[in-house]
Amino acid sequence: MKKYIFTIAGISGALLLASCSNEGSAAGDDAIVEVNGESISEQDLMDDLKDNYGESALNNLVQQKVLNDKAEDLDISDKQVTQEFKSMKEQYGIDDNDQFLQTIQEHMGVQVESVKAFKEQYVKPQLVVDELGSQDVDVTEEEMKNYYEKNKDDLMQVEASHILVESEEEADEIIKELEGGAEFAEIAKEKSIDTASGESDGELGYFGKGEMTEAFEEAAFNMDTDSISEEPVETEHGFHIINVTGKKESYKELKDEIKQALEAEEQQDGQQVLNELMQNADINVENEDYEDWVQTYTEASEESSGS
Repeated sequence: MKKYIFTIAGISGALLLASCSNEGSAAGDDAIVEVNGESISEQDLMDDLKDNYGESALNNLVQQKVLNDKAEDLDISDKQVTQEFKSMKEQYGIDDNDQFLQTIQEHMGVQVESVKAFKEQYVKPQLVVDELGSQDVDVTEEEMKNYYEKNKDDLMQVEASHILVESEEEADEIIKELEGGAEFAEIAKEKSIDTASGESDGELGYFGKGEMTEAFEEAAFNMDTDSISEEPVETEHGFHIINVTGKKESYKELKDEIKQALEAEEQQDGQQVLNELMQNADINVENEDYEDWVQTYTEASEESSGS
């Protein structure tokens, strides 16, 4: 699975500051909240946000600008961004946009309000980092075939859906319903206690070895494509009914993943790419009150990159 760096554009603090600025108007001294007879003004709020989050927010905005400018230089298209977003969802086994954003928010700490914002703040920068980091990487067909021969047992991937319930008895009943012609997707939506996948017809997407619990993985990898488990599979989460819908086993089927894996081994580290971008950017601090903030960021970047 490709590793994404979701720390690129954590600009929630910056967005918060911007939203509190009342579309550019000056913060006022009028009370917005009163607590035990003492008022808190919009200016108090702005001052507190600036003191606690201002430096991080400013540097994230600077970084976002540098990344967006580089995306234009590299001519990264909307089509590329959309395709990368689709690939992200496939890797997480989630098709619904809102559900994907919720999952990313819960597991990665990413705070965005819309797909458009996620693409702009995270997906496009990811493409910039990937392209710059792999510019000098050249993976040959021979290297990919050798890698496949050495690792083909571990490279195999399974595409599956599941229905998760609490009791073995309920799982047995569902298997009988499926054998009688019931639709797997409908039962997943109606009865699966894994609500995240249930909303997507129980789909989990493709996964490799070591990504699922041992019992689930063993059952799924030993099933034929287009088959449903004849018996419930018990894990610590409950009882699963598994539907295997696809497999990738051949070199041709796994070629893209092999290329990604070899490129990832050779390409420059994402944080290193970001640091070099920031060091080479033309950044001028026009207000001396903020000079230390940006200098601190630049020095930190240089130190972490070994400059």
